Amino acid sequence: MDMVAAKSLATTVTADPGFFWEVPEKCSTEEAATFPVVYGTSYYALVVRGLKSGESLLVHAGTGGVGWVSIAIALHMGCTVFTTSDAVKSLPNTVYNENQVEQALRYMASGKHIGKIREEESRTTQHPAVKTVSAIPRTYMDPEKTYVLVGGLGGFGLELAN
Repeated sequence: MDMVAAKSLATTVTADPGFFWEVPEKCSTEEAATFPVVYGTSYYALVVRGLKSGESLLVHAGTGGVGWVSIAIALHMGCTVFTTSDAVKSLPNTVYNENQVEQALRYMASGKHIGKIREEESRTTQHPAVKTVSAIPRTYMDPEKTYVLVGGLGGFGLELAN
């Protein structure tokens, strides 16, 4: 799995090997998909935003994923950590297959989810393949108007221009 700096939404991706790490054997891909978000959130909130060694940090709900990681980062940096906690519990997850994209997006838009919504994938190494997804175009462009497509040469822009 990987994190892709500044281009997390793209039709194709060339990932920096520095952002890769192995999925531990004891983790499912569903569990592993939560790592980038909790580590990225914690790293940005603490390291990028300027937490310094010797400072104190209060972590609310320290038993959740972001809480655990924030505590680990702060302790590693030599900070004093205070935390509130709830009972440790597993977060529920919902997995959709590639034919359920609309349902996944509607579920996410409803605000009933916690965490990530992702397509199920295999643990084996996979090579990209061309995949056609049926879609109903619902965009109307008035022929009497002029439109500027910012990023018009990317996958989304080219599809929109088409």
